[in-house]
Amino acid sequence: MLLIIQIFLVFSIVVIVLIAKGYSVKRKLQVPLYYLFLGGDVGGRNPIKVENKNLVGMPDALFFNLLKLRFVVCEFKSRNYTGVNLYERAQITLYMGMLNKWYLPAPQGIVAYGNGFAVRVRFNKSLFNEICGLRKQCLVELGKF
Repeated sequence: MLLIIQIFLVFSIVVIVLIAKGYSVKRKLQVPLYYLFLGGDVGGRNPIKVENKNLVGMPDALFFNLLKLRFVVCEFKSRNYTGVNLYERAQITLYMGMLNKWYLPAPQGIVAYGNGFAVRVRFNKSLFNEICGLRKQCLVELGKF
């Protein structure tokens, strides 16, 4: 019985530590506390690199949603919210697409703004493919020099 209590206490402490990790980032980006903070450069932390073939990106924060078993990519913009512009949508779609290539459930995207608004962005496969096509087009143009 004592062993069961000790295992439960150790498990509880590990869960609390994992939930508390990245608390200030979770508050800033307005994500639930049960998301696991995997890394990011918000708040002076070390950035996490997301790679897929020839594409590399470093989102502001990367979380893992334990309830839905999917990644959550977050970007923080210091400007006030006036709507998600195409650049921000493309940036977060690129990160989600890179994660989607090797992990099956579609990741979620969140863009948080300096005035406290946080907007969820859905993965847009056609926009991701268009961005990848631009990369190929850019390499062709660079090859001309």
